[in-house]
Amino acid sequence: MERSKDSKEESAKSASEYAEKVRQFMIESRIWQNTVYAAASRKLFGNTPNPLLFAPSYPSTTLPEQERNAGRIYTLAPLWERFVAEIIEIAIVLLLKVLLLIVAFEITETLSFLWGCLFDV
Repeated sequence: MERSKDSKEESAKSASEYAEKVRQFMIESRIWQNTVYAAASRKLFGNTPNPLLFAPSYPSTTLPEQERNAGRIYTLAPLWERFVAEIIEIAIVLLLKVLLLIVAFEITETLSFLWGCLFDV
């Protein structure tokens, strides 16, 4: 019993240490990335980039907060609602296609009329 409690404490401690190391790595990599960006920007454009881009914005998260936000449960809409949504979508697409065909026929009819008026054969 005592041994399992110690192992849980060690694993929690090692997990928090690992999370802190990953956080440090992310901050350092962002600093490095921003430094390279600033050098390239100066070389290409001859100006200094926005200093607000260089401020690290990594929130410090703790293990209990991560556990609290670990998973979310989403509910799907009932089958009949999804079916009705599909029917509505099909009706809208069909209406747009019919309107497009009507406009296309009107344009071609107008063009053929103009063609006949311009080049009366």
